[in-house]
Amino acid sequence: MKWRQVLTTVQSIDSDEAKRFLATHAEGTYPLPDVRQSGEYEEERIPGAALISFPELSSRYKEIDREKSAIAYCAIGGRKQTRYF
Repeated sequence: MKWRQVLTTVQSIDSDEAKRFLATHAEGTYPLPDVRQSGEYEEERIPGAALISFPELSSRYKEIDREKSAIAYCAIGGRKQTRYF
């Protein structure tokens, strides 16, 4: 169990807020992990997104820059709720 995972608060935003964030920040200036499965990622993705599927998140979370605001996304919102920092 990673205690920081349990104690770190994650802010959820809706799709309109995410679109505004993406429109006002240059691609590459924020982490954009896509936590879906590889087939979902290959089918369609947001430009600049990096595939870090949910099962891999606990071993790859260090790839996400903690000093920047990040937007993690999935198909319907459930997988992005867990934060591994």
